[in-house]
Amino acid sequence: MIKTSFITQLARFLLVGGIATAVHSSVYFCIVAINESWPFIANFAGYFVAVIFSFFGQKHFTFKNREAATKQTVSKFLFSSMLGLGLNSIWVFFVVSLLNLHPYYALIGIAVVTPAISFVLLKYWVFKEKKLIGNYSKNVG
Repeated sequence: MIKTSFITQLARFLLVGGIATAVHSSVYFCIVAINESWPFIANFAGYFVAVIFSFFGQKHFTFKNREAATKQTVSKFLFSSMLGLGLNSIWVFFVVSLLNLHPYYALIGIAVVTPAISFVLLKYWVFKEKKLIGNYSKNVG
């Protein structure tokens, strides 16, 4: 049986991710509306703002991590985020270049597999719970 806390975390993860996607898209749209020849700048700016939103949303809302944001936590989050971006690029390459399918098919991996991997990384590595034992803390999986 799946714990309700896991289901709640998963739902919150998807909500924060959905809002981060909307943030990315909004920034992209605004910049491209200013100058249509800036799509790469727009994508980078949107991604950057969305990653910042996502970090704080996942940290405080999804995983309720009350610890201060350390360099290690931020570094792990950025690594996880870049890994997700890399995986999405691999999906596009695999579907379009190797399978010669329509680019929309890449969305299957982008929308299902990459978020699943990201959730596991964030839950069990980036924002791993620490259990207080006496005056010491211990990582909990």
